[in-house]
Amino acid sequence: MALAEIRKRNGLSQRQLAKASGVSASRIADIERGERDIRNASLATAVKLGDALKLKDLRKLLEP
Repeated sequence: MALAEIRKRNGLSQRQLAKASGVSASRIADIERGERDIRNASLATAVKLGDALKLKDLRKLLEP
């Protein structure tokens, strides 16, 4: 599932997700636009996003 879809399902804007996760809004936007591949993100970044999105399984971030 794409980051944007998960974020929207959680009712968060990019800015809200950035604040909750500690990942910059520009990085989140880049991932959502496909300019950065989430699969190349550091484990720390993936964990921060997963925690902020309350994901039980980080693999959800990696699904297309």
